[in-house]
Amino acid sequence: MSLITVKAQVHADPQTETVLKDAMFCATKVYNGLLWHLRKEYEGTGKVDISRKNLNRILKELPWAKGYYSMSV
Repeated sequence: MSLITVKAQVHADPQTETVLKDAMFCATKVYNGLLWHLRKEYEGTGKVDISRKNLNRILKELPWAKGYYSMSV
């Protein structure tokens, strides 16, 4: 499995930087959680359902689901 790393630098006031870091943290948790569940599904069944309905179902099962930004999905 190949990995992609993106390096970026943001110049912002401290309040905006805090909001951006929090949004990136939430997006990362959502992405990693969805990948983990989809990988487990693939290992168990040999196929993956990537429909919006299934992804939303998985999101609701993730720890701290209520803390994520709804737009992260």
